[in-house]
Amino acid sequence: MTEIIKSELIYKTIKNLVLLANTRLPKEDYTALSEFYQKEKNPSSKIAMSQILQNAKIAYDEKRPLCQDTGFVTVFINMGQNISVVGGNLEKTINRAVADAYTEFSLRKSIVDDSLFKRKNTKNNTPVLIHTDIVEGSEMEIIVSTKGGGCENISAGKMLTLAHGIEGVKDFILDTVKNAGSKPCPPIKVGIGIGSNFEGSAILSKKALFTDKKSKGEYKKLEAELLKEINKLKIGAMGLGGKSTCFGVKILSAPCHIASLPVAISISCHSSRHASATISGNNVVYKKEDYEFFVPPKTESNVIKINANDTEKIRNLPVGANIELSGKIYTARDAAHKRFDELLMNGKELPFELKDAIIFYAGPCPAAKGEAIGPIGPTTSARMDKFTPLMYKNGMLASIGKGERSQDVIAFIRAFKGKYFTMTGGVASLMKSCVKSAKVIAYPELGAEAVYELEVENLPLIVKY
Repeated sequence: MTEIIKSELIYKTIKNLVLLANTRLPKEDYTALSEFYQKEKNPSSKIAMSQILQNAKIAYDEKRPLCQDTGFVTVFINMGQNISVVGGNLEKTINRAVADAYTEFSLRKSIVDDSLFKRKNTKNNTPVLIHTDIVEGSEMEIIVSTKGGGCENISAGKMLTLAHGIEGVKDFILDTVKNAGSKPCPPIKVGIGIGSNFEGSAILSKKALFTDKKSKGEYKKLEAELLKEINKLKIGAMGLGGKSTCFGVKILSAPCHIASLPVAISISCHSSRHASATISGNNVVYKKEDYEFFVPPKTESNVIKINANDTEKIRNLPVGANIELSGKIYTARDAAHKRFDELLMNGKELPFELKDAIIFYAGPCPAAKGEAIGPIGPTTSARMDKFTPLMYKNGMLASIGKGERSQDVIAFIRAFKGKYFTMTGGVASLMKSCVKSAKVIAYPELGAEAVYELEVENLPLIVKY
């Protein structure tokens, strides 16, 4: 007997899942992060973990994004073979639901229509990537994943062979995590796909990030070994050291060609954003993720309060210091920096005074009612490395982001007596409270990548260089 599912019900379900995925941590992940916090001994890492847990509660209570990067939406569907969808095309329904959700819930739109040349923002975070598996039964399981660019950029795949064996697989995975360092906002979750073919292993690795399937035998043993080895790297929360590097490793495997050993690793930040529901006829059942929030006690630390106008004090800040910055700063990401570079190379002025300016590598969510700005946080600083030396050479005082910089950029920062500050990534709902006013001053057509002038108060940062 064929089970009828109306497309409008799928539309409503997808919209709800988009909101849930962006604003609520799954129970398993939140529990693991809470345990990490309580066991962590590294003071700096513990502060970052405290911010992560505070942010989770704020995002849940306010129904605002955990991270400002509300991701590339991937929808996984397990479609019962006895189902008939009526009332509209399934692919169009899913994309319409995502587009409406990103507008209605004031989520950041991060998708460009052409990857290489025009790179014009689609302004609704579509199109969506859809993976459909046909299964037995009369139910439709829908899983929505909203994975951000920072952790997606350091995910990787490799076509190994039998000669590489288990040691080759382990080396590839550990090298990938080690090279990623702090870029994916650790603590991380690692999904691994082994087998299938080139694209199949990558899909397996994505599914591994949210599967409920329990590994057995040798794969269960390998997961435990990898988790132990990854945490031995002592990258720590946000790359600050300590044992809180990875809170979960999951492997999914599949048959493969006799000549191949495909391996893919999908790394998720601490904001492991996904949500799922099952539709049967007219009924929708959402996966339960109820838990009590752990409220970290206030962390005592030696914090230096400083104003953005106090240039000499900023230049003399010691490496490793915890600071709270107040005053005027500017946001700028990849697209804006490309334009800055062209202006400076041609002897032209930027849209603001660059001398002694502080640039925050950030692309916020749209502001909701009552907000000065939407959830905001740092993007991966290394993407700006190509443009950074010229910025410091022309008078920039400091930059704010996350992750490591190249040795050349570090040398330029020091040569021009500048600073580089890092911030805990993926705690955007917490950080938006530090922004007291915001206005777009350049390139509004870039959407989230427009240049903002911000007035901040007690923005928590760490002096990296």
